[in-house]
Amino acid sequence: MRDAGLYSRDQIRVINETRMWAFWKLGKLLAKVDRGSGPGRGKKVDVLHPSFRAFIAALDPPLDGNRAKEHQRIGTMPQREMEKAIAQAHKVDEDLTISGLLRTARPWWYKASRQ
Repeated sequence: MRDAGLYSRDQIRVINETRMWAFWKLGKLLAKVDRGSGPGRGKKVDVLHPSFRAFIAALDPPLDGNRAKEHQRIGTMPQREMEKAIAQAHKVDEDLTISGLLRTARPWWYKASRQ
C-alpha cells in the first residue's frame, strides 16, 4: 500500500494505529467472555456456558483461535502502556505491528496467566 504511493505515511499510520487499538479492545472483550469447560476428559456439556472455541467460531466473521489468543494477550496491556507503544513507534518512525505489541504486552500476559 505504501509502495503504491496512493496514501501518505500519516494516513497509513492513522489506520494502522486504529487497527491496533481495535485489537487491544477486542482482546479486553474476549477476556471477559464467560467460559465453560472445553472438550477433554469427561466431555462435560454446559449449555449455559459454551466453550470459548464455539464462541469465537460463532462470530461473524469467525475468529481463528490463535488470533483470538494474540488479541487477548495484547488486551492484557494497560491503556497507558498501549499509548507508550504507539508513541515509541512514532519516535522511531515505524509502523506498529501485532508482533511488536505482543513483545510489549508480554509482562502483562505472563502476569495474567499466573492468576
